[in-house]
Amino acid sequence: MAGKFRVINIQKREEILAGRSVWYANCDNIEKELNEAWRRINAIKWRILSKKKFVELISRHFAALWQIHPFREGNTRTVSMLMTFFVEHCGYYFDQDLIAQSAGYFRNALVMASLDQFSEYEHLEKNFR
Repeated sequence: MAGKFRVINIQKREEILAGRSVWYANCDNIEKELNEAWRRINAIKWRILSKKKFVELISRHFAALWQIHPFREGNTRTVSMLMTFFVEHCGYYFDQDLIAQSAGYFRNALVMASLDQFSEYEHLEKNFR
């Protein structure tokens, strides 16, 4: 059901991970993990960061938000729009058309940034630069 948190645990086979899945939040912990992710995001003074630090931190924090994966479908689109609004609220421009044209790359960048100690953020950072 659109707009409702998922009530089952999920795995999604990722081609970029040779068919393995990112570890998404347990369905019983979605609200708690979202609240914690937003607490960490809101604790940062975004407007005073250098552009380089802004890109670094937004890549990490919004990848973590995406990894919670609160919905069965539409998580990438939802996080993409949240990032667009957030970035623009902070005084930067986020090219939503570019993201739409490279949706596969953007999703794979989120996947690669969601591998815990093996996370690779440079692909997601490229989207923001």
